[in-house]
Order: sequence, then C-alpha cells, then structure tokens
Amino acid sequence: MNFYGLPVFLLILGFIGLFFFIKDFNQTNKISDLAFYIIICLLSGLFLILRQRKRLKFKRFDLGGELEDFKIKVRELLKENKWEIDYDNKTFLQATYRGSVFSLDMLTLRFKDKEILWNIIHHPSSHNSIASTFSINRQGKQIMKKIKTRA
Repeated sequence: MNFYGLPVFLLILGFIGLFFFIKDFNQTNKISDLAFYIIICLLSGLFLILRQRKRLKFKRFDLGGELEDFKIKVRELLKENKWEIDYDNKTFLQATYRGSVFSLDMLTLRFKDKEILWNIIHHPSSHNSIASTFSINRQGKQIMKKIKTRA
C-alpha cells in the first residue's frame, strides 16, 4: 500500500467528506467549504493515482548488439555506480540505489531479444508513501542514460 498510500488516503478523505456533504446537504452555511475540500481531495487523489500508474509502466528501447554482452556491460556499470543488484536472471535484472530515505531508486530491466523494457520507481521496501509519490528518481534517470548509450 506504500506506493499508492498517499493517493488512496486522499481519495478516502474525499469520500468521507462526500458522505458528510450528502448527509448535511440542508445546512447551506457549510456546503461551500466542504465542497471545496471534497473536490481538492478527490481530484488530487485521482491525479496522484494516475501519475503512479504511469510510473509503473515500462518504457522501452531497442538493443543494437547481443543481449549477453549488454547484460555484462550493465552489471559492470551498475557496480561501478554503487547500485546493488537484487535480482539477475535470464528475463530481468533489478537493482537498487540507496542514497537516503527520499533517494531509494529501484531500476528494473526486462530483457527481450532485441528490446529492453525498463522502469524506475522509489523502492517499495522503504514504506514511505510520500517519497514514492514525490521522488524524482535522479540516480535512476542518470544510470538509464548511461545504460542506453551502451545498448
């Protein structure tokens, strides 16, 4: 729940507010404030959920050479740049960069024949919903630029 924690929390607050809005609809003095609160919570929660879903989708780039040579180059590059390789098998590689609580990037590479699928997210094991929602994944973006040049 940590990756979607903050957006789901905002949606729950919005729905609770909507419940009280419908319940107290006859009291006109509180309606405008509560309606504004409900709209802000629901729209921001929905926006953040859509943003998180977009982050989880894999991006792709084409592989120019042999897959095994590419895997060797990527492993060396990750070790040189202080990334920890968590999983490494025939179909995917997953690595983590541990900078701080707000900089805990997780890179996933899925291997196809002539194509690499990848994404970078805030590591789920941090259990920090705010960091996963608002992290910019700077280290992950930098390492992906280097990986693409070696493809």
